[in-house]
Amino acid sequence: MKHRIPPLVESVEGGGVTWKRLDNIDYELLGYFLSCHLILEHYVDHFLQGYSDRPFSWGKAKLTFGQKLSLLSGEQFPEPWNPVPSLKHLNKLRNKFAHNISATLSMDDLLPLREFLRKVSKDEGGVPNGEREVLEAYTSLAGAFFAGAISRSARGAEAK
Repeated sequence: MKHRIPPLVESVEGGGVTWKRLDNIDYELLGYFLSCHLILEHYVDHFLQGYSDRPFSWGKAKLTFGQKLSLLSGEQFPEPWNPVPSLKHLNKLRNKFAHNISATLSMDDLLPLREFLRKVSKDEGGVPNGEREVLEAYTSLAGAFFAGAISRSARGAEAK
């Protein structure tokens, strides 16, 4: 399906405007990428809430994803399951898209996510080769890691 959105102003000079068309954007991949980012941020939110013994108003704090990841940086996650470096990279990619609508997502962009998958699976052959497939596998595994931790925290809170 061809998306019809207005062009951007590329330049204004000499009494005229040069328009920049947005024909080469993969909206489906971009939307999938942003959905993966939001899903993982959801898990990070619940992880932070579940592992704080204080009733902080996390929602009212309106922390950025980068700030939330900074809070996680002090946590000692077991290797190879430390998701923080790859999550920081995911956030850099999201910021790249937020500030440049023409940015593209390549397999090179996803190398830190692929490295996380390789370490966790202990098998290079188990790492997907397509951008969408890497995002799916990464979001599933990182999400499962956080889901397990959130469940452990909930059970521990129930026992108190």
